[in-house]
Amino acid sequence: MLKSGLLKTSECISLDLYTYKDFEDMRLRKIKSTIKMKNNIDSNRRFLVLTYCVEFDKISYPLPLDYCGPPDPSILQATVRRLEIELNKARTELSKKDNSDNKKYIKTLTKRIDQLTEENINLNDEIRRLTKLVNKNPKNQVEVLQKAINQLEKSIKCERSSHHKLVEKLQNDKEQLHKQLEYVKSTEKMLKYKLQNLSENRSKYLCVGLYKYL
Repeated sequence: MLKSGLLKTSECISLDLYTYKDFEDMRLRKIKSTIKMKNNIDSNRRFLVLTYCVEFDKISYPLPLDYCGPPDPSILQATVRRLEIELNKARTELSKKDNSDNKKYIKTLTKRIDQLTEENINLNDEIRRLTKLVNKNPKNQVEVLQKAINQLEKSIKCERSSHHKLVEKLQNDKEQLHKQLEYVKSTEKMLKYKLQNLSENRSKYLCVGLYKYL
């Protein structure tokens, strides 16, 4: 049924994406309940609702989806702190080196400092981006998923259209070949009939010639 819903091969099956709140509202409307929901609803929960409609009934199958949220900002912050410690350590080691130290070693430390600095900047940017993403309305995430589903549906429609065109072409080719085969059979039958007539006429002529000779 899920495959039929994605491919839209059945008019009786449809798919919708709901948040936990949407799902609860729909459920409460069906039972005509006035019970108020709790405010501490898990806003990250999502349900893919498969609806099966028949002549006198409508059945919904909620399929819970696992939430794969963004990385924990606290983990990234710990990584930033670790890199800052390593960066300060590298700078301290570099400052302690005398000007007469190995230039290659100094170059390696300088390169490492640049790498750590760049990585630190990138991680800070990622933390800011993820923090904004976490603070956004979960509705935006639903819209992103809905757009992905719409894009998938468009791709499936294109594939189905191409498949139908190919089937129609093959069907037309089959009909043409069938007509050609019928024509060849008819021509063969006609030639056999002419050949038979020629053979009979030839036999008659031979018999007439033989009687004349006698």
